Amino acid sequence: MNKKADMKSVDYGIDGPVVLLNLIIIGIMAFFLGLSVYYKLLPIRSDIASAIGIFCIIIITFNLLCLLLSVWSSKIGKIKEAKRLLDTYDWKGNEIVLDVG
Repeated sequence: MNKKADMKSVDYGIDGPVVLLNLIIIGIMAFFLGLSVYYKLLPIRSDIASAIGIFCIIIITFNLLCLLLSVWSSKIGKIKEAKRLLDTYDWKGNEIVLDVG
């Protein structure tokens, strides 16, 4: 069997899909909350409106970065690490390996 083809066909799924869904929901809520509060407060208190807008942008950016890192880790990082660990062993060709995911 071809080792490269085997590593490309591996799919362990996404880690913590509920957490990722929560990050998406919180990001969407922060976007709409920040937008609505910003435009409601802008004529009254522009300093508070700006602070809330910046805070919501920080939340959205943090959530987006967490999502990207989590998906990268689940789809690419784990595969690279598994390959790195398997390459440290001197394989003879007659071994049997159990992949428990």
